[in-house]
Amino acid sequence: MGPDWKIKRGVDSGLSQIGYKANGSHDIVLNFPIDVTFKSTNPFGWPRLVLSVYGVDALGRDVVRGYGSIHLPARAGSYNRSVPLF
Repeated sequence: MGPDWKIKRGVDSGLSQIGYKANGSHDIVLNFPIDVTFKSTNPFGWPRLVLSVYGVDALGRDVVRGYGSIHLPARAGSYNRSVPLF
């Protein structure tokens, strides 16, 4: 987040959950609530949700499968978002 952004309530980082994709699907559903309130005088540096996706390789080790990020919504509520991974 940008230099003008301050957290009024909640935490700025954490570990969320483990999710699995269904057979034949590329989607992974994360149903983890994010409860944080920000304050800023400037929209520059809008907060983002950053994801790191891990998988298991042939030897059973956890390896990075991709990274992605999206801007957090401006209003509270439930949202469906797609996050491209790189």
